[in-house]
Parts: sequence; structure tokens; C-alpha cells
Amino acid sequence: MDLIFTSYRPQSSLRKSPDWLQEGHSLCTVSSQNTLLFTTSTLLTGGEQPQASWGSHVYCLDLNTPWDACLITSLESAATCLAWDTTGSRFVCGDASGLVTVWEIEENSVGDWRQITSFKHSQESFLSANFFLTSRPVSLHADLKESSLYTEKFSSGGEQPWTRSPLEGCVLVSSTGLLITVAFPPEQEPQVKATSLGLGRRRIVYVDTATTKDGQFMVAACGLEAPVVVYTVSAGIDGEGWLDVRVNTHSSFSLMGEEPGRVCELKFLLSDSTEALVVGVAGPEGGRVQMWDLEQKTRGVHKLFSHNTGGVGGRVKAVPEWRYSDEFSGGGAGVVALATPRSSVMGGKKPACYVAVAFSDGSVQLLLRDSLAQIASVELPRGGNIAWSRTSSSNTHRVTVTICSLSFTSTGNCLLVTDSLGQLYLYRMSPIADPGGPPLAPYIVTMLEYCLVSGKDWWDLAVAAKPSKLEAICDKFAEIFSSQPLGQQQYYFSRFMAIKSSLYRLATSSQYRAADTTALLMLKSINGAFKSLLRPAESNYSDFTDPVDKLEMLLVGVEEVDIEAVSQQLSSSGLARDLQVDTSTLQTLQQLTMWLTTLTLHLLAAVPEYKTRRGPGYSLLHDGQALLVIRELLAMIRLWNMARVSVISTEKEMDLTARLFSMITRLSMKTDDESLIDECLMLPHKVMIPPLDTVLSPRGVIGSLHNLSGSPLSFTLCTEPDLPTLTHTPFLEGLTYTEDPTADFFYDSVQKLYLGQCPGSLKHCTRCSAVTQATLNRSSFARMWEKRWHRNCLCGGPWKLAKD
Repeated sequence: MDLIFTSYRPQSSLRKSPDWLQEGHSLCTVSSQNTLLFTTSTLLTGGEQPQASWGSHVYCLDLNTPWDACLITSLESAATCLAWDTTGSRFVCGDASGLVTVWEIEENSVGDWRQITSFKHSQESFLSANFFLTSRPVSLHADLKESSLYTEKFSSGGEQPWTRSPLEGCVLVSSTGLLITVAFPPEQEPQVKATSLGLGRRRIVYVDTATTKDGQFMVAACGLEAPVVVYTVSAGIDGEGWLDVRVNTHSSFSLMGEEPGRVCELKFLLSDSTEALVVGVAGPEGGRVQMWDLEQKTRGVHKLFSHNTGGVGGRVKAVPEWRYSDEFSGGGAGVVALATPRSSVMGGKKPACYVAVAFSDGSVQLLLRDSLAQIASVELPRGGNIAWSRTSSSNTHRVTVTICSLSFTSTGNCLLVTDSLGQLYLYRMSPIADPGGPPLAPYIVTMLEYCLVSGKDWWDLAVAAKPSKLEAICDKFAEIFSSQPLGQQQYYFSRFMAIKSSLYRLATSSQYRAADTTALLMLKSINGAFKSLLRPAESNYSDFTDPVDKLEMLLVGVEEVDIEAVSQQLSSSGLARDLQVDTSTLQTLQQLTMWLTTLTLHLLAAVPEYKTRRGPGYSLLHDGQALLVIRELLAMIRLWNMARVSVISTEKEMDLTARLFSMITRLSMKTDDESLIDECLMLPHKVMIPPLDTVLSPRGVIGSLHNLSGSPLSFTLCTEPDLPTLTHTPFLEGLTYTEDPTADFFYDSVQKLYLGQCPGSLKHCTRCSAVTQATLNRSSFARMWEKRWHRNCLCGGPWKLAKD
């Protein structure tokens, strides 16, 4: 386990009062999109005394910017449970006073959340919460994991048919055995129903919830001495539109041995597809961790109680039974926290995964599911913060850090730890396919494919991979992707390009390939949007051929360099020349046309240079697909007689669209045409080429990790760090990029628009330097275009609205 970063509280707030006044039980949970929720007992910032803000404060941040914590809500009582839904766009929070709030992401900004429902059950303390799983988890197929086809390699198979939850919702369990179900029926107000866990209410101290491999929602609960009892919960909307919840007792077990000790932690293993429980046990000799597996045992049933009257088969019943399998001893220290991943990429009956256990001596042990073998052990750093290291008087000196909560990241390759001050520590782990070994390229490629098909975020894989291997990993990833059926390639294309560009960007040698990957994604997106506006001419009403097919048939393989002749051919084939759109749509089209022109100018101007070295545009030039897309777009622009782009040129009446179409066509036919290369050499002298936005730098942890190798990164919560900035030297004199240290403007990477020096409502990507702004253009085309990237940046990173 390697420490990647620490995020400490501001020292100014810690100096004002003793540690015990600031400490509390801090919770943390990481979503499938690597967004972190954590709680603190006092505010991280603010001038008032800690006593004034004492309570429970819920903060949210993206793990790539672990200093940028946004306060979501402040509770009067301590938060006792936090849980994300499977998409990472909703979470539920319960506290010790019985207040439950559910929040939803607002404006698709990772720092902005709105409360969608809130209710209170006075005097109840909610111990655990979880959302219903609405889709089956994906994992490697045990027999076909070497296959190159995603449909064979990954399966959502289980032995039983999967019973999908019929509604979206969440379940909370309180310390008195009250089970609350919150349902979110489509286009209706949320519904809440309270039921008892079991036949009667009883005191519960430890509880956890999970979904089994066949889709059954389970709750495991126990008191200090009583046995661990497991229940199943099924919920749905009845015929009259009301929420119906049924709780059934499933099974139970008690700790074994002469001195079994008492339960001190309870966690399902792999809460998205569980078949096992991890139990923390406190005894006279210290803390232990036990693994209990769920098995189906056949039992003989008397014929009076068997439903099936025929044969012996009706007298045998499968009964669930918990079997004690393994134990790990902490060597005297008590267990303070347990964590298991939500799911595992490894398939099979007992998928391999890690179990993280925190002990009272400040150590974290990483155990393997099989036999609970110890893989790694770390102690939280003590000297990094004034709270632990100050020695002005002996009674304020701290010996250990109090660990409060642990949470695995989306793919389970990193572990986040919080201490009693709400400070954050992130550890990188060895791959589950080779515990204790280095993260090898084949494993990272498989995990990237898993992220592609499952929808999980891949940031923790970028942290785990070696920068020197990233280019080879991306190439192998692309090679396997190209062997998939065409329909699947189109379905996953945007996500695939986002993964590729974000990884290429991390290694200096492949940054130009990141720029080309982003450019190709944008080119294909613009091409799809423009083609949606093609329509047949009104005079050609009897021809039912798709206009898009006509355009593609006429342009593929045609070596015509004159754009007017091509435009005439398209028109005579039955495509409409008049673009019947409103002025708002036309404005968006012109912005995208300007970006296309800029990209084409950059590409052509650099053609002579590609003979000796590589740079932005090189991959596009050698990808015939990109040149064909540019030709199609230029042909559509001329077909619709769109206004000429405003680029400063030395030639007064230069038809830039026609010139670019001619040069791109000749380039696609013969890359070493001498007259064309001469024309490309003269291009920067004839045209003032605008800045291009495809060259972007990585931000935050992934932007610094490979530049500042060695010691872990250290951040201060709510304080912007002074991280090294990458400067991109222009590939060629005369070519500039929108991301430039000297630039005094912002450029919208989605709308393709200059935003000026101080734009309002600016969204920053948390993973790269891209920015965007919510469009004021209300045309349906502009809204459709914005919606393509309303949730994530082109690199796949989440947006965050700037508050200043």
C-alpha cells in the first residue's frame, strides 16, 4: 500500500482550541464516479470558535482535487450513515436524531447538491443506509475471461435469475429496529414507509445492507450479545400507487468458541453481489476479523410441510446457512472500522477482493478474501499536521491517529481513510489479480474495459498505472476495442475516447495523442449533429433514401477537389440546400464551423513538420477516418451556403472553405504531394491561424503524481495548492493553443466560444483544464449539443461550478 496523498485541516483552525473539541466520528464514502462524501464535527473554514459550529458537517469533493471540499449541509446531530446510489448522482444521509435527507446533484456540478426529500423520526439513530440496485453488476466471466469480445469476456451471470428491484429507492435501519424505505417513483413525489425489522423492535448496535447475487436486498443486524440475524427486504408500488414493503427473516448465526467475544463491526462482502459477511470481533485478547460464507444446505422436510406431493424431491428444501470460514487477529489492538469494495471485477462463485480493517493502534491491514491472508499493513502518518505533532506541552502531544472510516474507490484499486478530525488519506493497492505484486499492463487494460462496460469511473486506475506504461496500455486497449462489433464500438465510442485521452494526457510523450483523441471525438460529434440537420429537397418527395446515406455515398472514394462541384452533386442528388433553422441554431453551427476551420488549419500547417517529428494532428493525418469526416463537414457547410468564417487572411477574397476542402482531399489521396506540402508551408503566412483548444493539461492529483514522484502529495483542505503547471510549447511557430500561460481569456471547450476574461457561472473540469459555461442559447439544437457533455467533460471528468 502506497500513500498517494494526505489532505489535512487548515492549521489556523486547529490552533484555536484543543484537539478533543474538534474531534468526532468522521464518516466517508466514495461513489462509482470517485466522488467523496465525508463529515467533520466542526467547520473546516470560518473565523468562529469550534464550539459555535460544533455538530456534523457533510462535505463533498472529487478525489482528483482533494483540497476542494464543498459544504453540502450542516446537521445539529452527528451524521451516522451516508450512502451513494449506483450512478453517483444521489446520496442519502441519516443522523443520530432521526433526521433523514436525500440529495441529488444540481446543474451537474460535483460541488452543488439539492435536497429532494427530508423527514424525521424523532429519537431514532440511523445506523446504516443503502440504495436498491437497479441493474445487475458486471464481472469477468470465469470461463471466457481471455476472450477479446466484451459480450463474452464480461457477464452479469449468476446461478439464479436476477430479480431486478422494481423501483428506485433506499433503505435505512435505526438502532431500535425501525426500517425506513424511501421510494422515488418516476415523475412522482418520493414515498416513505416505516416497518419493523423482524417481528418486534429490538436494540440494534451494528447493521449493514447489501444485494445478493440474485438481486435480493438483505439486512444483517445484531446487538452487543445477540446473534447476527439476516433479513430480506422486498419493496414495490402496489396497484393503488402506494409503497409496499415486506421484510422476511432469512437466516442467523452466533459467534463460535468458548469465549466468542462480542461483535464490534459488521460488513457485507461486496455489497452489490454479496455471498459473505465480515464480522469484527472484540475479545479479551484484542480485535479479530471473521469471515462467514452463505451457503444453501438441503434439509429433509416432513411430507406434511412439503408443497410438492410427488416423489422424494418434494421432501427436500434448500435452507440458507452461514458457515464460519476464516479469522484474522489484530495482535491486541481493537477493530475500529471495516471496509469492503462494492463489487469485484473477478468473476466466479467466490470473487477475489480485498478487506480493509482499521485498528485502534492507528494501523490499516489489507486482507485477502481467501483465508483472510494479510497482504499489506500501513500506519497513518503522524507528523504531517500540527494537531498530531505539536509539542509545546506534553499533554497535547498525540501518539496515534484515531481512524474513523474507510472506503474503497470505484474500481477498488485505492482506499480512502478518514481520521477523527475529518482529514483524508488515500492509499494505492496492489492489483487484486496479483495481490502484493505491481500493477501490470494486462490487468490495467482489463480494468479499463470493465470501466467502459460497467459505467464506473477510471480515475483510480490512472493513479495505479505506471506513467511509462500508459501509452502501451492505451494502444492495447484500442486494439481490443477495434475488434468489437461495429454497433458496440458506436455505443461505447464517446466513453472509449474519453478514457484514452485522459490517460494519454498523463505521459509527456503521448500528450499530442491526447489532443488528437479529443479532436476526433469532437469531429465525430459535430459530424453527427450536422448530419441530423440534413433533409431531402421538397421537390424530391418520391425518393425515400436517407439523406445521410446519400452524403456518405457521394463523398467516399470521390477524388473531386472542387467543393462547388461536390456541392452541386449533393444538391442534384436530392439534398436540400436551404437550412431551415432559427438564428440561435445558426449561431451554434457557426461556432462549431469556426472550430472545425481552426482544427483543419492547424492540421494542414503542421503537415511538412510531421516528416521529422510528431505533434498534435499527427494521428489525425494517419487516420483516414478523420480526414473523411472533415471533408463531409466542409461539404455540408458549402451545401448550406453558411457564412464564411472570419479568419484574417492576406488574400482579400480568399474562399477558405474551398481551399481547405481541396487541400484535405489531396492530402487524403497522397500525403507526400510536393505541391501540397509547399502550399501547407505557406498557409501560416497567408492566414492568421486562431488558437486551438485540444491541447489540455491534467489537473490535481493525476497532474502532479507523475511530475512529483517520490514522497506522497500533501494538501490542505479548502486551500488551493500551488501545483506545477505544464506549459505547452507550440508545435510550430505561428500555431497557438487556448491553454497558454499568457492567455487572458477563457475558451468554452463544449460550445467552442471565447468567454472573455471574467465569465460568470463557469464550470471547470476537475480532471483537466477544460472549462464550459451553461449556454444562453435556448434553441433545441444548442440544448441538444450542450446535453452531450452536461454531466462530464470530454475527458470523462466531472464538472464543478466555480463559486467566485
